Amino acid sequence: MIVTIAFALLPFMQIEPIVAAETSEQLNLSNEGIANRTMIVEEPDYYGIFPTASRRFKVLMSLMVEDGFRPELLEFASEKMKDVIKERMDSWEAEILADKERQDGDLKGTKVVSGRIPPPEVLRQNLEMKEQLLDSIYYKMDECREALKEAGKSISKIFENLFKDYARPGISQPQQNVASREPQVNTESSTNNVNTAVQGTNSPAEYVVKQYKNENDYINLRFVMPSFSEDLLSLHKAIQNIEIEKQQDSATLKDVIMSWAQSHLPKMELKDEIDGITIKKELEMLYDTYFMYYIVTSFREHNILDTNVNAAVVKCKNMNAASFGTMGLLLAAVIAFTMW
Repeated sequence: MIVTIAFALLPFMQIEPIVAAETSEQLNLSNEGIANRTMIVEEPDYYGIFPTASRRFKVLMSLMVEDGFRPELLEFASEKMKDVIKERMDSWEAEILADKERQDGDLKGTKVVSGRIPPPEVLRQNLEMKEQLLDSIYYKMDECREALKEAGKSISKIFENLFKDYARPGISQPQQNVASREPQVNTESSTNNVNTAVQGTNSPAEYVVKQYKNENDYINLRFVMPSFSEDLLSLHKAIQNIEIEKQQDSATLKDVIMSWAQSHLPKMELKDEIDGITIKKELEMLYDTYFMYYIVTSFREHNILDTNVNAAVVKCKNMNAASFGTMGLLLAAVIAFTMW
């Protein structure tokens, strides 16, 4: 998927949102409304990774416990996102210092940079404030984690009130919460700090299994959310104008939801009596607030900035296409660790 970005430091710094286009031919590069830095970058094909709505819904279900996303998964994903932006900022800093003569900031709307993402002008002009910029971005990523936490509650309620085979697992034991990122004396990555904290509370085998699950769930989460959000948004649009004032309105709401689900999720068994009012309420919570927009935009930016995104896409595809069951994969991880 090709996208155009009016680029400063992406919405991590609350600058310009991603403007999607299917092909570069669709772009009007002379449009004066585009910011003074226009780039074409390649974005993962989210629908190619998870081609059906049923698959996307089932993947989301696998990431849930009790009333939302696993807390340790959200912490793990947040730290991974922080590591990616720090790596990118470090590379930009090195590029700026290595070549002061390069003037990427002079690019205008009629010129396109393809492939490489150059250092943003805000960093070029304020390189001495790199750490403050990073802190601002980390804060936004913490907000994304909180948005995921709240959105997970609504998504879980939608699943619970729509599907017959969905039940909140309720079997996950509370995990020791990883402390929020604090200023560190050393320069080790945040992920290493998190790993050390978690490993201290588990046996080596348990640690490997938990980290393996966190890694795989994080990969699924980062690639499924953009397309899954479009699925739920289409349902929201189908029912958002149905006012619930009479009993017959409630029946109409249920009929529309059932029709949508049967069309988009033909292989998933629905409840005989779905709670349309609750589903509508939770969809409003997701899409009449900033939650889903913020989440999806953050993951899309994360995937664009990650230099290892192609390898992650391949792993995600292989992981979801594998016939070897999840428990088998976890067992294999433990065996590999103990043999090593």
